[in-house]
Amino acid sequence: MFATIAPLNRVLSVKSPKGGTVYYEYGTNTSTTGTVKIWTVEGGVLKNNNGGTYVEGELYRTKTTDASGKTTEEYKDKLGQVILKIAGGTAKTYYVYDDFGLLRYVLSPEATEAMGGTTYSPVSAEVKGLCYYYEYDGRKRMVKKQLPGAEEVLMVYDARDRLVLVQDGKTKQANSSKWLYTLYDGFNRLVQTGWLSTTKTFSQAQTDFSTVSDLDATSDLPAGYTTAAGDVLTQTFYDTYARAMPVASPVPVLVNNNVKGMVTRTISGKLDESGDIVTDFFYDDKYRVIYFKESPYTVCPDFLGKNRMLGSVRGRKTK
Repeated sequence: MFATIAPLNRVLSVKSPKGGTVYYEYGTNTSTTGTVKIWTVEGGVLKNNNGGTYVEGELYRTKTTDASGKTTEEYKDKLGQVILKIAGGTAKTYYVYDDFGLLRYVLSPEATEAMGGTTYSPVSAEVKGLCYYYEYDGRKRMVKKQLPGAEEVLMVYDARDRLVLVQDGKTKQANSSKWLYTLYDGFNRLVQTGWLSTTKTFSQAQTDFSTVSDLDATSDLPAGYTTAAGDVLTQTFYDTYARAMPVASPVPVLVNNNVKGMVTRTISGKLDESGDIVTDFFYDDKYRVIYFKESPYTVCPDFLGKNRMLGSVRGRKTK
């Protein structure tokens, strides 16, 4: 691969061994490169005040032309934030940030064409149908996410910034009191996921979990959040084997009993809700899985990769 470097240590071209060359051009926004709209966020509302545009020379522009002749233009502001990308010379994607530099809106090429106005709320038809929208709390954690054509996804965190509750649009439409929860142990390892029910609002849930720091069992959930039999989806166990080796070792490999930090068992509910699948893992002294057993199905009744781990050579004579 061969590259041409400009005096400012910027790459001008890169030629691949196959013969294709990618070219780079650098500059600023000008009247000839086209206008770039100034989109801002005020109180969560998307605005283009009076149809404002960036003045010439205010944005850095990088144009990339690939080996097939397709172009991509990227405009960045003085903070290094990508403001606009243009693919193929016409498809424009705008990126809009708030005063804290957090990405709040992404305007797809279809949205750029359709949004000729100056003010759009997160619930406007253009935003809900064509844009990406993000919302954050006071600790800069994403709490709302809305994708084009989809309902918003709500997210709740605990005092240790761990994502503990999620509710997507489909779940909310089917049952607004239902949330997907995640529990963690003291080392921030995922230990359980499942469904819970609550009559609390989104803002109340944010307040309730903002002071919760220990959340490794459903009994640690704040008051007003309940689970029922069959609501647990997955469980993960660490550090110690949940049971003894179910069969005798057919090869001289010793099972490592010092498995701190290792996953030793997982439990997952079946899709048809007819029961659980329990999988146990056993490790050797190099922390490689040498045996696992899935119940009620036996996936691997013997040790895994025993020839490779023992370093033996089978089916070949040596001199």
